[in-house]
Amino acid sequence: MRAYSIIPIVSLVLILVFGTVMWTQGYIGEPTDADPQFKESINFGVQITSVVTYSVSDLTSVTGGVLKGSGWNVIVSFRNIGSTDATINNVYINEKRIDVNGNVAMDDGNGYMKSEFSIPVRSGTSRSISISIEEGEDSSSNLVFTSGLTLNVKLHSAAGADYLAMTRLD
Repeated sequence: MRAYSIIPIVSLVLILVFGTVMWTQGYIGEPTDADPQFKESINFGVQITSVVTYSVSDLTSVTGGVLKGSGWNVIVSFRNIGSTDATINNVYINEKRIDVNGNVAMDDGNGYMKSEFSIPVRSGTSRSISISIEEGEDSSSNLVFTSGLTLNVKLHSAAGADYLAMTRLD
């Protein structure tokens, strides 16, 4: 009768050892670096690839008269690394929507605007937007755009995700 009482204990130990080996090798549980193909297949969303900022002496000619005076251009490049299409429907500068900022205008390739917009980004493609910022105080957003100011640029998708980048006005 003693032989029958040890069999369940040995079985339990073998199951625990087998399960631990399977888990550490990445066969069960969360995806690990052992399975990069699976990990790649669950990536989604937009990735900001670069942010370039430079000063502009005449925003009137750059923005077609939407903004006047001197300031900066911020070029934000991004790509859709997901398996489905995405739509960028808001851009925020220091937590203020771009259409609220009186000193800010944006060009998505279809001309400068200060109103609501929709930028479709097909899966696997890249896009860029140009954000022009007029130097000085913006009374509508309570921001003062001056040299040395750090900007938090946030792209907001229609699905509710936010994609952030930081840059500095030089």
